Amino acid sequence: MQAHTEGSILLSLQIGFNARNALVACDIAARGVPSIENVLEGAFGYYRIFEGDYDVGAILSALGRVWRITEVSHKPFPCGRATHGIVDGLLELQRRIEFAASDVGRVTAAGPSLVHHLVGRPITDQPEPGYARLCAAYVGARALMEGSVDLEDFRAPALTDPATHALARRFEMATDGNPDPNPLGPVAVTVTLRNGQGHELQVDRMYGSPAKPMSRDAHLAKFRRNRGNGVQRLDEAKGEGRIRRIDHL
Repeated sequence: MQAHTEGSILLSLQIGFNARNALVACDIAARGVPSIENVLEGAFGYYRIFEGDYDVGAILSALGRVWRITEVSHKPFPCGRATHGIVDGLLELQRRIEFAASDVGRVTAAGPSLVHHLVGRPITDQPEPGYARLCAAYVGARALMEGSVDLEDFRAPALTDPATHALARRFEMATDGNPDPNPLGPVAVTVTLRNGQGHELQVDRMYGSPAKPMSRDAHLAKFRRNRGNGVQRLDEAKGEGRIRRIDHL
């Protein structure tokens, strides 16, 4: 969380390290290197170190019946998850009211304290990509200007775009008094237009969560965009073949 707090590029690299370590572990196991036998329940195993007193029966009773992977959210936008409720609310208001980014006089987003801590940072003149992804003002401004948020929003020239920065400086972040330190929602967004009209929307279900999931088409569109944006790009034929393989798992 320190990388997240600082807006460091290490936040993204941590996720990459996790994936790399999993692949390395599979390769090592395939070579016959033995693992630790009591990695979970040993005197210095995971449960004792991280949980202290624990009841393994509570874990085993749900094994094979409760699939926690179905409770995991997906990220529709390539920015901090704590910005997604704000983006979702802004885009929904924009669809309903049909206003342009240039019509916006002020935006206020109010949510739990965790949202404010993670993405309530101010816009800077020269934001690094990692910082911009965790700046709700920047992300919200790009969403209103482009109708979505994509990878190009965290590259030049978008990062230093004067119009984006001007709009981002009209954002205000507030906390809603929720005493729970953990949730990312609900989030309320208020857009006050230059003509004085105010429009508010509360986002109770964040887009990409099990309660408001992405469609298959949205998932595939995200995969295809990512496929073409890596340093080592996956060609279209291999990418489509990978979709078919995963569909048949």
